[in-house]
Amino acid sequence: MAPVRDGDRFAFRHLVIRDVAYETLTKEDRADLHERVGDWIELTAASGASTYDEIVGYHLEQAYRYHVALHAFDDQARRLAGRACSLLAEAGRRAYRRGDVPATIALLARALDLIEKDEPRRPALLVDLGRAAMGVFRLHEAEAAFTEAVEAAATAGEEGAELIAQVALLSYRRLLGWVHIRRCELGLAATALEQGIEAGRRIGDVLLRIDLPNLVVALARGAAPTSYALARGLELLELARGDRLTEASVESALGVVHALRGEFEHGRALVHRAIFVHEELGHLMGVEVHQHGLGYIEALARNWPAHESAWQHVHQASVAIGRRDWIVESAVELGESLYRIGRVHEAGRFAAIAAEQAVPHHHGPDTQAPLLRLQAKLRAHDGAHEEADRLGREALAASFGVDSPWLQADTLMDLAEVLELAGRPDEAREAVKRALQLYEQKEHLVGVERARAALASRVSSQANKDSA
Repeated sequence: MAPVRDGDRFAFRHLVIRDVAYETLTKEDRADLHERVGDWIELTAASGASTYDEIVGYHLEQAYRYHVALHAFDDQARRLAGRACSLLAEAGRRAYRRGDVPATIALLARALDLIEKDEPRRPALLVDLGRAAMGVFRLHEAEAAFTEAVEAAATAGEEGAELIAQVALLSYRRLLGWVHIRRCELGLAATALEQGIEAGRRIGDVLLRIDLPNLVVALARGAAPTSYALARGLELLELARGDRLTEASVESALGVVHALRGEFEHGRALVHRAIFVHEELGHLMGVEVHQHGLGYIEALARNWPAHESAWQHVHQASVAIGRRDWIVESAVELGESLYRIGRVHEAGRFAAIAAEQAVPHHHGPDTQAPLLRLQAKLRAHDGAHEEADRLGREALAASFGVDSPWLQADTLMDLAEVLELAGRPDEAREAVKRALQLYEQKEHLVGVERARAALASRVSSQANKDSA
């Protein structure tokens, strides 16, 4: 041993000597020394003791573990565990405030491991742990922590703690829904949103105004048949009653579902009403969101001038606010309408804008597939059939990265168009047949009619060729 500078303390000359000395101690002595060291640090640290929470907590944690290794879980063990838990929990919260989330998770997990299932502090600690895990996208850990917090608070009859835990679990499910949407996993997104809505109803969550329309959008664009999307959407509309913005947003999403079933006028009326309500209440971002819906409806109706007008509105607003994802989507949609109208050169200009703005790691397959489809058709129009075929098949591969029969079928229809222009009618016919199956699966009645008409036209064309 050697004295430390202040002369009142001693330290080992070498860590190896320290470790050997420690190994010679009995568990009883180790428990006693760890507790005494923790007490001494608290005493000598004085006003700055909080900065030593983790160190003191560690020593008391070790004292507790050696104690219970020798004795039953008695009052002494309970006292040590309680003190260690408090100190480690505070150290974890301090780590969170300074942004060290991995340390937060480790410290809070250790704190929780020290206390019993019915400990009153447990729900709050679990909520803190879940929030930290959610912040670094360890989503399964977050869900487990929040779920246990709700159950623990409910079992203890702690209504306040249960409400806090329920709000935390709801925030997790909202985030999970957003993550699934970003990953183009629309079925999983719908499931997460459904769970969140049920929880939100119980606690009166005001953010249901986000979840209700988002669920209808997920059902409309995902694999759910339109009959189910419509029925569920009407149920959600009843939940939205009394909140004008939420009602309008749910109706707007339902407008697209109606359009998928060929009810264009009704769909337009619902979206126009949503735009009016958002304009009246000054929610200009909502206006642009619902302009998207209007654009989708006009594409389904094959009303290309109206489609161009809707997306021109979105494009100008997107450029003004610098929202890149909307710039890309609106440029692609404008390119589509201009291509259909016959203004191919202008369509190419908007395709170039979209390609310039699209960042592969930021824009998912739901953005990439429409852009590649447009590029494929433009190259086919220019006679570059080999390149058009490559782009069309890349678009198809991208579309199957999205949980959306609607997108997949539309991509197959565009691939059929590219193949037809290349003089490959048999392959084009097979692409349309595949599209028809997907439209039927989705109950996309407009797509079903369009695919059947395309097949009939090709049969008729082939018959005319054979007779000639």
